Amino acid sequence: MGQLRLERHLHGVHVVLMCTDDAEEQAEWVLSVLERLPPGGLIPGRTLRFGWSNLRLDPRGDSLVVTEPDFDGNPLTDWRDDITVTLRVQGRMLETTQTVGTEPLFPRYGDKVAAVPGWDRSPRVAMARARTPEGTDSGWLIVPP
Repeated sequence: MGQLRLERHLHGVHVVLMCTDDAEEQAEWVLSVLERLPPGGLIPGRTLRFGWSNLRLDPRGDSLVVTEPDFDGNPLTDWRDDITVTLRVQGRMLETTQTVGTEPLFPRYGDKVAAVPGWDRSPRVAMARARTPEGTDSGWLIVPP
């Protein structure tokens, strides 16, 4: 698996996105979303919610680099240039919701998700969600059925 670097000129701004080459289709989709932002929407330092994660547009010289939280370090404060983790997890979450036939409702990586002890050893799990989560509580509860 190799590293991929995609570059586009969107609304007069040079945008760079990096990920592994097996995530190219999803990376192209991210670039198409950025292209649909209104003119002036590609702002240095802007953070955009992307499902369960965030993507930030970090200025580097004359370019904006699409970055993700550093999930190998401190994702609450640090960012990295390769957005593969965000793309892979988002893809797996979407596949799961399609497999079980439900609408995707994703907690964010910084949200609290409650799980009953033993859920991870169960061959099946059930997930329930409160309709109005508050603060950093995602509203999700994971339990063995």
